[in-house]
This record gives sequence, C-alpha cells and structure tokens, in this order.
Amino acid sequence: NIKLIKPVIKMVGSKYKMFPWLLKHFNLDNQNKKITTFIEPFGGSGIVSVNIKHLYSNIKVYLNDFDNIFPLTREYIKDNNCRFNGYGSITKSAIKQYETKIKNGLWDKVKKYNDVLSKIQIDSNDYLSFCLKILETIKNCGKVFIYFDPPYYNEKSKYSKFYKNSLNLNKFISDIKNINENYDVNIAISFRDCYEIREAFATKHWNIYEYKKVNYHMSRFGKCPVVKELLITNYKKTNNERIKNEK
Repeated sequence: NIKLIKPVIKMVGSKYKMFPWLLKHFNLDNQNKKITTFIEPFGGSGIVSVNIKHLYSNIKVYLNDFDNIFPLTREYIKDNNCRFNGYGSITKSAIKQYETKIKNGLWDKVKKYNDVLSKIQIDSNDYLSFCLKILETIKNCGKVFIYFDPPYYNEKSKYSKFYKNSLNLNKFISDIKNINENYDVNIAISFRDCYEIREAFATKHWNIYEYKKVNYHMSRFGKCPVVKELLITNYKKTNNERIKNEK
C-alpha cells in the first residue's frame, strides 16, 4: 500500500519492481530507531535511495552517482529515454514511449525526483572509496545500512551486453567481507543467482534469499526467461527462513 516514487529514466537492473520485496527484507521498519544512515554505493538510477528517503525522511541517505547523472537534466532524460535500455542505440519504439511519457506528465515526475535527490548526499567515486569515506566520517553516529547492487557483469554471460559498467567479482566479494569485519553495519547485497556468490557467502554469518522475476531485457531475442536474483544479508530477518546454499 505504500506510495512509491516511480523511475523517470531507464537503466538495466532497476530495482523499482523489486523494491517492495527488498524493503521487506531490509527490515527498516523494525530497525528504524537504530538505523540512522542508508548508503548505496552503486546508485544507478537512484530509484532505491530516492524511495528510501521518500519513505524514511529521518534517515540520512548517501548515494554514489558513478556516472555523474544527478541532478537529472532534460537533455539527459531525453537521450536516456530514446535509447534501448537507456544507453544503447536510439530506437523508434523508445522515442514513441518517451513522447507518451511527456504527455503523461514526465517533467512533473522529474521535478519530484530531483526534489528528493536534493535531500540526499551525493558523491561520485568508486564504490569502495565511497563507502570507506562515509564510514570513517560518521563513526559513532548510529547504525548504518549499506545496500550493494553492483552490475551483474560476467564476460562469459550473454546478459553482459546489457550492462554499461563491469565489476571484478573476486575483489567485490573481498571488499564486502572486509567492511563486514571492520565496521558495525547492516549489509544487503543484490546479485544474480550464480555459483560464485552462493559459495562466497555460504556461511552462518550470511543469509541468502531468492527472488524470481521475468527478464524482459531478452525480449529482442524473442524470449523473456524467468531468472532468480539473490539478496544476501549479514543480519537475519526472523519471518523468513534462510534458504539452503547450493554447492
């Protein structure tokens, strides 16, 4: 029943449709008195941080804008919406959708989006430097929640072409574990279901939850397969059972 702010730009991996499920697993309603800071190192379209700030005005939100797109301009909005997946080639169908969005009040929605962004602390850096800078700055300032939603890049995967940026998965896993060991923070990680991730977090200190969705990005190939995404947390949510890690 919550009123969410809707996306105004297109970006592969957007968590808008998945957000209610994520919010339930973030468990912020039960932790709200403790959580003072929400950090999103892979900001993407900003849709998660924007809605967290929209729903929890008392929580300070930090967003890493790696692509330097915020605040959103009309020029960027037009270019993004007229391209396949927001950064691919310009297509007639995308232009038509963009024109329809304008008729349906796109610019009012962009203003609302930017208004919320103005209340968020935004930086542009690599994810690790971004996290460590904030964690060192806000020491002893309450409980921190970090949500990692990196690009699911894998050079062997057919889905890689849909992502703009790449990720060194081994380094990412190592960085996450170091943050977990050295800082008192709640961590949640979104990632595609793969052996490497399950293996890396297959310990009693981590919890893994599954989310099934339709991959509409494969529609141009004539099929939309159902895929699984994982949410890994370093805290337990009592009303969800921890799934068995597959080896």
